[in-house]
Amino acid sequence: MTIEQKGQAIEHQGDTKNPFWLWDDLKRSEKNICYRLVHGGGMLGWNEKSLNAAHLKLSEVENLVKEGILRKASLFELAKEFIEDEYSCLQKEDLDQMGGFMALRNDEERDFFRSFDQAVKIVAEGETADSLEERYQINRKDFYDFIELF
Repeated sequence: MTIEQKGQAIEHQGDTKNPFWLWDDLKRSEKNICYRLVHGGGMLGWNEKSLNAAHLKLSEVENLVKEGILRKASLFELAKEFIEDEYSCLQKEDLDQMGGFMALRNDEERDFFRSFDQAVKIVAEGETADSLEERYQINRKDFYDFIELF
């Protein structure tokens, strides 16, 4: 196995950018925002109130939206994408087979379980005023998954 240098192996532009190099290109404050959105906001992201409570600067968040790192989407849209994601559905089935929420011992699994159930409820209720609230989330699933490993 060979290790290739940054500029030689990966196209460093646009949507084909590798999540590892994308992370490497971010400033420390931008990494903090992304990390906290993944580990605090999860698949349903955070609204402006949550960002303020986490002491994250909205101007920096908006800059990441402009750069395509983050996106703004309605809670309904995020919930729908979450419950339609094949991997998430399989993960939820596995957790159900393990005995459901009460059998889970890991906070990460419990957060996922709660979020999935919340997303199902949001989609079942439809596009209400609450579910149309704009939220911030990592724009690319591969980048989200990469940050989730930390």
